[in-house]
Amino acid sequence: MTKPKLIYRGEKPNIAEVGTLFESELERKLKSVKFGKYSQIYSFATENLAGYMGDLDFEGKRVLTVGGSGDQIINAYACGASQVVGFDINMLAGFMTELKLNALENLNFGKFKKFFLRETETGIELNPNVFDKSVFNQIRDDLSSEARQFFERGYGWFVEGTMLRESILFNNAYDTNQKKQLANKYISSDEEFKIAKKACRGKETEWHCSSLQEIVSGLKPNSFDIIMLSNIADYAHKIYPDCEDYLQKFTDELINPLSNSICPGGIICAAYIYDVDNSEYRTAVDQPDIRKKIFETTGLQYSELKFDSVIAGQRDAVVLLKNK
Repeated sequence: MTKPKLIYRGEKPNIAEVGTLFESELERKLKSVKFGKYSQIYSFATENLAGYMGDLDFEGKRVLTVGGSGDQIINAYACGASQVVGFDINMLAGFMTELKLNALENLNFGKFKKFFLRETETGIELNPNVFDKSVFNQIRDDLSSEARQFFERGYGWFVEGTMLRESILFNNAYDTNQKKQLANKYISSDEEFKIAKKACRGKETEWHCSSLQEIVSGLKPNSFDIIMLSNIADYAHKIYPDCEDYLQKFTDELINPLSNSICPGGIICAAYIYDVDNSEYRTAVDQPDIRKKIFETTGLQYSELKFDSVIAGQRDAVVLLKNK
């Protein structure tokens, strides 16, 4: 039986460097930059992936996606993708993705939920079995040496699995069982879990510890059928802090080059919009007229897919740019 494997391309994890995270000022190091080489880990996606991925055709497709928690990768394979390449500026996100993929292979549905989900089945109390060390030991030998040593250091530092999972290492905002199971089909039922397990088995997934800017510079034409950028566009003003027209620059310098790497008929999921009906806009991408006008300058076919958020009473949306 061939197990899933993450293949690191470009910059490789440096365990000596990662180990210094635990030596002092862990919180300052992880929170000094929201998205950096070493930032807080997202245990699950913040998007409602189940809300829109089923409406896209992943069967046999080549996918480039934000790595994040690994959920985009797992769900893409579960939807039928033949090849997935992940990227994330956060080195720790790669370790989390390795842990998830190998837990998916080694654990059954019940054990997987108990290991990763923060709450008990009732959703009232914290799960005492979360990140149980004995369960980690069933997975550890299938991890890269760097990922294995990182989590071993974490267990040594925080002593118990519950303390590790609730620690500053993780961004646990909105991290409730209900929200994460709504967002991810593969943890919604035993049947969906088995579909994902089978789909991920034996897959070798390329992983780049890179920013979107770095990824764009190295892509070849017609490399992918689907590109998933999550909510990176939310942070266009951070990427270009000195530019007033930051969303246009984001589109010109990042989306336009990506359009060359999309095959005919391919799709870029260019922006994930949280609470799409909210008229109190946070950034330019939240403003419907502005995002449509700017993204249409790519020459790609613009559309929006709207669906229920995992937060009751709200809707989210994903901006789709299709290569005609």
